[in-house]
Formats: sequence, structure tokens, C-alpha cells
Amino acid sequence: MAAYLIMTRIRTDDPARLETYAAIAATAPPGSARLVASTKAGRSRTLEGNGADAVAIIRFDSWDDAMAWYDSPEYTEARQHRLASGEFATVLIEADEPCR
Repeated sequence: MAAYLIMTRIRTDDPARLETYAAIAATAPPGSARLVASTKAGRSRTLEGNGADAVAIIRFDSWDDAMAWYDSPEYTEARQHRLASGEFATVLIEADEPCR
């Protein structure tokens, strides 16, 4: 069963630290990770709530693949910079494809 990581950047406090995160995160082994959607890739519109600076949805082949990527040494290092750069909400969802 596939797993989807939904990462929401609610607020950016330290853009330089966020750039460091992006550079280090790019070195994390991708495994089965595939970027499905991102506010950088196209239009976005907040329909409810306060919105966010950015949102990304990453698909993994399985929950275990997602957790292996998230807990990898490379992404663990990157994550420290991301969390220090602002406010985030990150959710992992396991889903049948297609959802019913």
C-alpha cells in the first residue's frame, strides 16, 4: 500500500536555514520517493484555514519506504535545519490506490 507524506510549511522564520535544509535533503537517498505535487510546481489556493507558505506531497511505495527515507541519516540531518527554519506540519498517510 502506498504512503503519502504531506509536508506543510506554515511559516518561514530563517530562509537561509531553509536553503541549507534543501541542499542537504537533496542528498537523502530517494528510495521510492516521488514528488506528486508542490505549491512550487503550479497554482495553489487556500480554500479554508490560514494557508501556508508551501505544501509538498511525496508518494512512497510503502509506509516502510517512507519511514526509511524520513529516518535516514541524511534526511535526519536535513530535518534539523528545516525544523529550525520555521513552523511545519508533516503528516504521513497510508492509502489504497486509487482511494475509494
